[in-house]
Amino acid sequence: MPHWRKLPGMSGKVVGVADVPADREVTFRIRDVGAEKFERDDKGVIYIDGTDKYLPLNKTNGGRITAMFGPFTEAWVGKRITVAVDPSITFGSERTGGVVVVGSPDIERDVQVSVKINRKQRKTETLRRTTPSAAPPTDDREPERVSVASDGHQLGD
Repeated sequence: MPHWRKLPGMSGKVVGVADVPADREVTFRIRDVGAEKFERDDKGVIYIDGTDKYLPLNKTNGGRITAMFGPFTEAWVGKRITVAVDPSITFGSERTGGVVVVGSPDIERDVQVSVKINRKQRKTETLRRTTPSAAPPTDDREPERVSVASDGHQLGD
C-alpha cells in the first residue's frame, strides 16, 4: 500500500518521508540550490536532478552538507547526497519523522559534524561515505508515478 501522502492530491514538490522508504537510504544529485516560497517565508532548497522535487534546507541538513562540501552553495551543485528518514524528528510537539542527510558517495572518507540538539547541548554525528542506492521498491498492486534521477535512483512524485 502507498504512503497516505502519495494519494492523489496529497503529493507535492517537497521531498518528504513519503518519498524515502523508511528502511532505505536514497542518493540523489543536487541540480541547483535556491529558494522557494513557503507559507510563512522563503526557505533555501536543494533542487534534485531529474525531477521537479526539492529538499528544503534546515539548519541541520545545511550544516551537514556544509561539512561535506563547504559553505558556498555553488560547490554543492553536481554533488550527490544520501538521505534517510529519521522517525524521531518532531514538528512542533508532534513526532512526524523527517528526511535527513546521512552522507554522500562524493566524499573521500567519513566526516564528523557537530549537531545542535537544543540551546545548551550538541552531539557529534558521522556523515558516511555512501554508495548510490538502488531504486526504492514500488508496490505492485498500486501504480505510482516515479521520478528517476540521473544516477538511476527513484524518488516518488
